[in-house]
Amino acid sequence: MNQKEFIEIIKRKRISLMLSQKEIAKSIPISKSAYCKIENHLQSPSFFVIRRLAELFDFDLNRIKEPTRTIIYFD
Repeated sequence: MNQKEFIEIIKRKRISLMLSQKEIAKSIPISKSAYCKIENHLQSPSFFVIRRLAELFDFDLNRIKEPTRTIIYFD
């Protein structure tokens, strides 16, 4: 799972819990406009924001890893 997928999961959880972007932003704390940009993939979240989102939504950060790359050698 990459960062973009993580943000999409958080967005779906936020919507399912009927929380506004403003409420989430306030609990991080960051501005609503900054949170909106993160959710719309216009701004990358800092590690602090990622950690706070994971705490708020009880998300295991170990699930966020770039996939391992397979190296193929051609002769």
